[in-house]
Amino acid sequence: MKKSIFQIFQSFKGLFWGICCETVIHLAVQLLMWYHISQSNLKHKGFREIEGEAFYDTAFKEMAAKISEGIYQGKACDMLSLLLKYRELLEDKGIKAESYSKQHLKLRLQKHFGEEIMFHQHPNRSKLEVIYLRNISLQDMLNASAAQNARSVSNVSFNATQQIVNTARWVKEEIRQCSGITLRPLNIDDMSLESSRRIIPPSLYWLVHLMITSHESGVDDFDQLCPCVEIEDKRCITSICQDIIHCASKVHVKLPKQIGLAMVVHHLTGCKQLVGLLNGMGHSSSYDELQSVDTSLAT
Repeated sequence: MKKSIFQIFQSFKGLFWGICCETVIHLAVQLLMWYHISQSNLKHKGFREIEGEAFYDTAFKEMAAKISEGIYQGKACDMLSLLLKYRELLEDKGIKAESYSKQHLKLRLQKHFGEEIMFHQHPNRSKLEVIYLRNISLQDMLNASAAQNARSVSNVSFNATQQIVNTARWVKEEIRQCSGITLRPLNIDDMSLESSRRIIPPSLYWLVHLMITSHESGVDDFDQLCPCVEIEDKRCITSICQDIIHCASKVHVKLPKQIGLAMVVHHLTGCKQLVGLLNGMGHSSSYDELQSVDTSLAT
């Protein structure tokens, strides 16, 4: 009898303990959920009160003050530029604004300017949406925008052209100071790649180097030759630079590539016409000059 009572008690004890554990776990889960919801609400409330009411509005007022004068003068603003500017102002105030959308900014603009402004999205969605003053016709706004863009392109083109002209004059002046190599007698050491590099003015070498490769390291030390690059690029840069010097100096500057190529081609083919063809294209010395070098080497 005592054994039976003990067994029943043990059964009830296990059942009671299981019910208690389940209840405790259930309560713990509910407490954790309540805690996370409370923290989320608190964080969201703080975000709206601190960042929304203070920083977002302040940043928008700063931007609105900058664009208002232009808009009231009849100028159009594209929404992408305004969005990037607004995000930049928010970032300056410590707010991560990369997810701030254009639609949210449009709502702020409409609230600020009211019925005074209009938005226009070109049928071609690749073109930017613009904001402009309501009392200005859309066609007038588009014509003014096109004229302004044309002036901007013209100014950029003029500046780029002038920069190219200045660069060409500078490089050509340095080419005039090149001494080249001596052909009579020809020194075999002058035919090396490193010797060719030393002949080339730094401005010309850097110009061709930057156009052919993407390596800009060392450009601050302009008077020095470029740092080592791939041997194929180095040969290509040196070859092009020597062709430029050969043509710009009207063949007065004697260069390793021109005389070396003429000698190799004539030695391999024995063809005077082929040497003349390469000379006419600016790649090699003339046949007469080649003959003069051969004579100096034989004596």
